[in-house]
Amino acid sequence: MDVRGYGRSTRPAVMEEPPDKNPAFADTRDAIRDVSAAVDFILQRRGVTSINLIGWSWGTSIMGGYASQNNAKVNRLVLYAPLWLLRERPPFSGTGAYRTATKEHAYGRHTLASI
Repeated sequence: MDVRGYGRSTRPAVMEEPPDKNPAFADTRDAIRDVSAAVDFILQRRGVTSINLIGWSWGTSIMGGYASQNNAKVNRLVLYAPLWLLRERPPFSGTGAYRTATKEHAYGRHTLASI
């Protein structure tokens, strides 16, 4: 699933303006709520009581946070390339409402050359 404003999700109105015109529109708590809505939909649609979740990069914090709050709904949890790199580099700050990153940029951050 895509967190609001990412991928093919609905774009928040602030994304129609330059990023420096507004504060960030989604944080990890918002993303956990988005995951919760998606999981509840899937559970109902499939008629199951738990599902497997995978989180990548920032998604590890999101999925880990969701799983810690909704353990009964999570069968298995996989955390791929967690955010440990942020200890070596400062987190993104001052980026405004959003930042644009290409697929190549995201993959490049997780190669051995960048570690």
